[in-house]
Amino acid sequence: MRLLANIPHPLLKISIFTNDNRFTLKFESGLYEQTYKFRDGDGYDSVDAIIQLVTDQFCIDVLQLLNLQHKMKLSHTSNLHSSNEPDFPVII
Repeated sequence: MRLLANIPHPLLKISIFTNDNRFTLKFESGLYEQTYKFRDGDGYDSVDAIIQLVTDQFCIDVLQLLNLQHKMKLSHTSNLHSSNEPDFPVII
């Protein structure tokens, strides 16, 4: 995979890659990421076409999904950690 461009954004790292005749648009924030892949013939056949896709509303939607990913992770991992804690006797 080869990096073609980075799109500046105050909250997200946005990158455009190419690999095997397709473009990958990747959004990253902290430990979470979203990727969107475009094949030849999808209408997005250049870096400029992908950049035009990344509107303010697209970024807002991505941030909402990243927030949902974070909430899901916390919800599922908090249940896991609370049930795996061993019971230790109280020592005075």
